[in-house]
Amino acid sequence: MKEKMKKIAKKRIWLIVGAIALVLFIVGLLTMLVVQSGMLNRAGNVKIGLGPGEATVAAPAGSTTAPAQTGATPTATKVVKKSTATNTPQPKPTATPTKQKATATRTPKSTATPTPAKPEVVNVIRNGGFEWGFTDDGVAFQWKRFTNEGAKYIFAAEGWPPAIRNGETAQRITVYEAHQPDRYAGIYQTAPVVPGESYRLTLHGQIRSRAGDIAVSRYGYRMQYAIDWRGGTDWQAIPADEWVELPWDEQLLDGADVQFEDYSLNITPPNSAITLFVRVWNKWPDPAEAQYTLDTVSMVGPKPSDELFDQPLPATGGSTAAPLTTDPRFWGSLLFLLFLLGGAVWRFRRRPQIL
Repeated sequence: MKEKMKKIAKKRIWLIVGAIALVLFIVGLLTMLVVQSGMLNRAGNVKIGLGPGEATVAAPAGSTTAPAQTGATPTATKVVKKSTATNTPQPKPTATPTKQKATATRTPKSTATPTPAKPEVVNVIRNGGFEWGFTDDGVAFQWKRFTNEGAKYIFAAEGWPPAIRNGETAQRITVYEAHQPDRYAGIYQTAPVVPGESYRLTLHGQIRSRAGDIAVSRYGYRMQYAIDWRGGTDWQAIPADEWVELPWDEQLLDGADVQFEDYSLNITPPNSAITLFVRVWNKWPDPAEAQYTLDTVSMVGPKPSDELFDQPLPATGGSTAAPLTTDPRFWGSLLFLLFLLGGAVWRFRRRPQIL
């Protein structure tokens, strides 16, 4: 009987020891989680002040005048009498330095007004490099297309390296089976601007045809641009005399030495939004294929307020860990440990006692 009682007592002791060890394990794990979550970083926020040596660098006040007031002796008076034979009174030497110190501290503060910050200069044309991808109809994102009837048109991403000025793609417009004169196709975009400010419009492109010679085609393949100063989107509403012909000559289709042409000018928008139209132009009836490519289109000037243009992705870095109280891993671990502890207690209490 005594042996059974000893065994039961030993088991109870081991169960108690195990429960205590489990509790200590839970406490240690919780402490580790708290430390890792950064909640105990208050010890690192120590304010740095002046040390004792720095506080005593300045000389004590009155250190240069106190000895002069207490050190006047009869011998000093006799020396003064010997050196002043004409009995002319001398001014005290401390009067002038005191006034000089007082006037030295009265330097007037600068009243210059701060220079106003210059406005940020951006390219208000979105996706002017045609690198953001293309829609199902072959037009670059942020741009829209337009055509007239009487020919076949293909809008596509330009992937031929000689026809790409920057990046990996450009906007290509292909025209073929043009059985009528004056066939047009193009793209346009409405851009926000600051009214009355100057902007630099720049276009880069190529014209490629089977003939590859303006003398043969009689200037049959051209490109034009126009601006709707009110921000409209109807290309046919722009008067014919407002379309500007770009001075770009055609080059040989699939020629290995094709080059990009460029065109720039300054504009001053009168309104807060304008629309840029760029179109290709087949002048004469011609079923042959012609390819037109645009790349690196820009309109650089002051950035309108509350607008975003080609902003880079935010830089990564810093801590992204969730707070301890909102981290699901913390609560999952805590519940699991409480479950184990509850199971151990329940098992101990339900264990039959052998007497």
